[in-house]
Amino acid sequence: MKTTAALALLLLAGACATDNITAVSVPAVFETAGMTGAGDRADDPAVWVHPTDAGKSLILGTNKDEGLHVYNLKGEEL
Repeated sequence: MKTTAALALLLLAGACATDNITAVSVPAVFETAGMTGAGDRADDPAVWVHPTDAGKSLILGTNKDEGLHVYNLKGEEL
C-alpha cells in the first residue's frame, strides 16, 4: 500500500512540473503595519476570499506571542 501511495505522489508531482513557468512581479498597493515585538513574529499568512463579494475578503496571519491577526484588503487590522 505504501508503495502505491508513493508512486501516486511521484506521478502527481511529475504531472505538476513544467518548464514554462513565468515569474511575474506584483507590487503591493497596501501594506499591513509591522508586528509588535522582536524576532520572528509574523507567520503563516493566508487569504480568505469572500464567496460573493471579493472586497470583503480577509488576510490572516499568526503572531507567535499574540495569536491570530486579521486584516482587510487595505491592510487595516480588524
